[in-house]
Order: sequence, then structure tokens, then C-alpha cells
Amino acid sequence: CGLRGDGSVACWGRDDDLQSSPPSEAFQSISAGGYHTCALRVDGSAACWGQDTEGQSTPPVGTFQSVDADGFHSCGLRIDGPLTCWGRDDVGQSSPPAGMFQGVSTGAFHTCGVLMGGMAACWGGNEYGQVDVPFGTFQHISAGTFHTCALKVDGTAVCWGRDHLGQSSAPNGDFKMVSAG
Repeated sequence: CGLRGDGSVACWGRDDDLQSSPPSEAFQSISAGGYHTCALRVDGSAACWGQDTEGQSTPPVGTFQSVDADGFHSCGLRIDGPLTCWGRDDVGQSSPPAGMFQGVSTGAFHTCGVLMGGMAACWGGNEYGQVDVPFGTFQHISAGTFHTCALKVDGTAVCWGRDHLGQSSAPNGDFKMVSAG
């Protein structure tokens, strides 16, 4: 999916659960998950469409700074800093810890966030160590399927979790953004 300059959304690709059939209204950001999509309306409320078997497309009322969708759950960062997650919660992926966050990223079976002050927290499924956050201060985090990557405040990337294809072996160097798939 993509967000156009006028705030409308265009989606393409698989649409068997209507995850690529957005409503015709204006949005300020968008996040496509596997079988559902969530977006942030201009007024700060969340809208989701597509598969809703686990409640992942039924966001709570309220105002958000951002929303993130993946797998069978979604999360939103509230205007005042706490996280709210909805959808599947069989391994705790939709049960964020208390605290004030500056960012959130949903993975397939886990979720991660950067707290105010730069500490990171992850929760949910941990079969490969994807929620075992290493020591450091972070500016951005991205949860993948069974691994997580984060950008430290010094610009270096660090990843943890499953590494059978090298996905958790971040190269040396300075980065502006990281994204785990």
C-alpha cells in the first residue's frame, strides 16, 4: 500500500481478505500487515481493513501518533506515549508493558518498542531470542518474523533472534533506518 499526497491510499497485490481494498478517506500514515492493513486518519483515529479473525482489524477508539500492523495483531502509539495493541495475543504479543514509548513495531508473533529515553522492550513469542533486547540506547526498532533489528543512537545497527540466513548479522557502519522483514 502507498499513501498519496492527497492522503488517499492505494493498495495492490493479494486481496483475498480485502487487505488491499482501503476505504476512500484521507489518512496521514499507513502500515500493511500480512492479511490486514491499518492506517492513521487525519484526526488521529485508527482504521483497519482486511482479515479480522483475531480482532486485528478492530482498533480501539482514541487518538494515536502512529499504528503498526503485522501478522494477526496491530499496535498503536497513543498521543500521550503509552501503547495499545489489539488482535491475537496467544503468546503475549498484544500485551505491551507499561511505560511511555516513542515508537512501536509489530512482528509476526512479537512486538517491540522504543521507550522514551531510548531503552527498548520486546514481548511475545521468543522461540529464537527475538525479544531478548541487547544492551544499548536506541532510536528506532523493527520487529520481523523471528528476529528484530534496531538502530542505536550512535547510528549502528544491531539485530537479534533467528539468524539461519544471516538476517540477524547486521553489517558494520552507520545507518539512518533499519527494517526487519
